[in-house]
Amino acid sequence: MPSLKSLVGKLPDDVRLTLADVGSAGGLKPRWKPLAGRLRGLLFDPRDDAGPAVDIGHNRIYPVALGEGPGTRELRVTAIPILSSLLEPTEELLTFYRKKGVQGRVERRVSVPSEALDTLLEADGLDVDAMKIDTQGTELEILKGAARALERSVLTVEAEMSFFERYVGQVVAPELLAWMHARGYRLIEIYRPKRYIRLNSFDVGNVGIGAGHRAGQLGHGDAIFMATDALLERRWANQGPDIVRHQVLALILLLSVYGKVDMAAAAFDTHRRHLDDAMQEILAGWFKGWYRAEYRTRGWHAVVDYLARRT
Repeated sequence: MPSLKSLVGKLPDDVRLTLADVGSAGGLKPRWKPLAGRLRGLLFDPRDDAGPAVDIGHNRIYPVALGEGPGTRELRVTAIPILSSLLEPTEELLTFYRKKGVQGRVERRVSVPSEALDTLLEADGLDVDAMKIDTQGTELEILKGAARALERSVLTVEAEMSFFERYVGQVVAPELLAWMHARGYRLIEIYRPKRYIRLNSFDVGNVGIGAGHRAGQLGHGDAIFMATDALLERRWANQGPDIVRHQVLALILLLSVYGKVDMAAAAFDTHRRHLDDAMQEILAGWFKGWYRAEYRTRGWHAVVDYLARRT
């Protein structure tokens, strides 16, 4: 069976990607491992003792918060650190859900520096191919501060998207979707949807009673967007062939990282004219390998799909 790692090993040495990971506590996610050696992470994690950016291996660490512009912000550090935010938790609302009222309680507040991503990228002479944002409510604010990057170079965006106001004043799903759509990005996946269990006098918790549905209210998930062909063609009209070649290959790799091999193959079909014959042959062989692998397992897929529909 083909693998992303096998494709990466066949690509020219100059094919390298840059990811802006905003809210990067714990480092890059495991999904990026197949691009090891080809991926540079720009990691943003605000700290009260922030100093200059530091290079560690292939990555660059920026100890600042991101937003629409420069300034100083207050970081609310919560009982569960991953719920910390520049916004105030909606405590009264969270008390209706199991554990959330306690987990989201603010334990301390610290001042942290803030800057727009576009400003930092311009100062360091960098472009980014992808963005991942998980900042508990300020995702759209960060995207607005990266408007130039979104127009110029970004191919995929992974951003936490909330379905109700877990933090005071945060943007929820409809506004985020509309803003991204207006800038030429379409939603292709909602990954890891998280449900909030509603407190009740019977202590009924996380149960499911049919058709795959679970208890709880949909709280948030990771929305994954990709640049539309219209945005890419507009962008590429003002860029040289080497940059366009890089973007085509980067798009194929990024879609594959997210498991969208079908969409990667469609992107290859649409944009293969920007690649030389040797690269087209490498990619065509890799995609054919996936077709053969799917054909061999098609019977099992049909059985699993049938059983899923019957539950």
